[in-house]
Amino acid sequence: ASEEFEMTSGFQIQNGPTDCNEDGGVNLLDFTAFRLCLTGPDGSTSPDCFCYDVDGSGSVDLFDFAQAQTHYSGS
Repeated sequence: ASEEFEMTSGFQIQNGPTDCNEDGGVNLLDFTAFRLCLTGPDGSTSPDCFCYDVDGSGSVDLFDFAQAQTHYSGS
């Protein structure tokens, strides 16, 4: 038996936190860019680095790095 499905609205694929190049995985490409965005806890995040500010604190620091590590896929 086959089933038919009808798409009634658009959909969006959500990438993991810090998959800022949107290639489907948190990998070395993301970590290379992440390293350039590190500001420390009192730094100011540039617009190019907002994706790496996982906790929304306004800075890219070790708290964000800890979150990124849990999503690292390596691929």
